[in-house]
Amino acid sequence: MDEKSADIVFQVGVRRGKGNAKKRAKTSKSVDFYAHRLVLQQCAPLLAELCESGDDNSTLTHVSIPDVKSDIFHHLLHY
Repeated sequence: MDEKSADIVFQVGVRRGKGNAKKRAKTSKSVDFYAHRLVLQQCAPLLAELCESGDDNSTLTHVSIPDVKSDIFHHLLHY
């Protein structure tokens, strides 16, 4: 959760529309969770696969995880 040294940010809780123009999807505010790629690779390799980037630069990688409650993802990330 250290914003200064993290190289991955998970944007959790973003809901998107289903494509039906007549019905508006509920939008919720996303919550940002900051993580480190090396920790994820060692402790949660499946989650680390979501964070694969095409380049090897040390830029911040943004990963959107829609339709998940932020408190649930918080527990998952800390586990």
